[in-house]
Amino acid sequence: MRSGMFILLSLLPLGLVVGCGGGGGEDQWTKDRPKVVPVSGTVTYHGEVVEGADVVFRSAGHQSPAYAQTDAEGRFELTTFDQGDGAVPGSHQVRISKIVVEQPEIKDPEGIIPPTKEENHLPAKYNDFEKSQLTATVKEDGENDFKFELTD
Repeated sequence: MRSGMFILLSLLPLGLVVGCGGGGGEDQWTKDRPKVVPVSGTVTYHGEVVEGADVVFRSAGHQSPAYAQTDAEGRFELTTFDQGDGAVPGSHQVRISKIVVEQPEIKDPEGIIPPTKEENHLPAKYNDFEKSQLTATVKEDGENDFKFELTD
């Protein structure tokens, strides 16, 4: 019984040190972040909305890309640090893809498992920052709502 009490009492200071972060730790992670502004938009392919597309904005001047996935209406809201916070103002290259992973049917659980198949449901050029030729200029003030109308 005494050894159990000794272990408990010896671990108590460790719990106090770990538990007392002072509340300032969050500022350490956020103080050096670049400013971001809300950015939204839509993605269509041949005039039809694209659900489940991954949209990435890459800024030449910052290391923090912004990303989103389109909803059922083809709409997206970019995230850089916190959900829906937007993107860094300035010029961005844009990449858009819709990768669908298909799991093959396993007929023999003791046999060889067939590989999964990945298929991009959009033209491959849009999944490359340089080849897509998609760009966006995010303004610090004003509306940042972009329409990406993809074709073959």
